[in-house]
Amino acid sequence: MKKPKDFKQIFKGRCKLYLNDKTPEAQAARTEYYGEWLTKRNDIFCRNRKFKAVIYIKSKCGQTLEPLSCLFMNTGDDWHLSQTIYQESIKYINEWLDADKAIEVDTTNSYAVVKV
Repeated sequence: MKKPKDFKQIFKGRCKLYLNDKTPEAQAARTEYYGEWLTKRNDIFCRNRKFKAVIYIKSKCGQTLEPLSCLFMNTGDDWHLSQTIYQESIKYINEWLDADKAIEVDTTNSYAVVKV
């Protein structure tokens, strides 16, 4: 993923994806949609688009890592989108853990806010 430079939001609203969902069904049950994401998901995913994700990683002791903001192209559905974000999150978590091995990451409450 690239760091955001110029991002122009095309659809109003956002979705909130949690980082611990292991299956498309689990993701569908927990993902929150707002604005045009509620009514235009087919339009959002019908072609390659530039997405902006802000990833919020939390620890089990209540710490929050500095939010990671990134831009990327998505060529699939919302499951593919969540997997792309998850992979980037893992890299970021590993950097955090390298700095402080005593921290336990709370993936249940860690999430990404996505706009397109």
